[in-house]
Amino acid sequence: MNAAKSRLSGAFSAIGERIWVACTVALMLSNSFLLWRDIRLGAELNRAYGPISASRAGFLLESPYPVAQGGEEVIGLAPGRYAVVYILTRFDAPFASADASDLRSIVRSRADVSAFVVLAYAHQAMAHRFARQNHLDCPVLEDADGSRLQALDPPRTPWWLVFDLATRKLLYQDGPVAGGRAPDELVKFVQSLPARGRG
Repeated sequence: MNAAKSRLSGAFSAIGERIWVACTVALMLSNSFLLWRDIRLGAELNRAYGPISASRAGFLLESPYPVAQGGEEVIGLAPGRYAVVYILTRFDAPFASADASDLRSIVRSRADVSAFVVLAYAHQAMAHRFARQNHLDCPVLEDADGSRLQALDPPRTPWWLVFDLATRKLLYQDGPVAGGRAPDELVKFVQSLPARGRG
């Protein structure tokens, strides 16, 4: 009886050891696969979601936009030397109060800077409410169907662009980094721009 128990115990022990080895190998293989997949996905995201090219961003300057506060606006025809464009979707809007504060600081500190908000996937009443709630004096441009946002294809929203209107050059854009830009980075950048008239 004891011999039978001993043989049975030995058999279970051998089976348990094999199961443990098989599980360990399976776990190592699955972890290796997940690591490989994450590396490939990261490389793909970095390739696909790099900064916006100047040629893609340039169309923003020439396109007429309906303005939530009324009328129509072409960013490239704005007064001043520089244009700051803040791009977001209606889903970003409830969390945009800090960025709206940056926008107000820029408008107050630089007379030669025109500021714009491009609000995607929002109807006129929603865009108007966003401007009112955030005390924005700058035009809130509507991209109701999101087609311009899709054409621009920023790495994420919200996204900032700064243009030199005289040269049509893209000077700054929010970097695709985890956690976003440092506080006041954009404001400091705009304040550091040379103060010159257009042309």
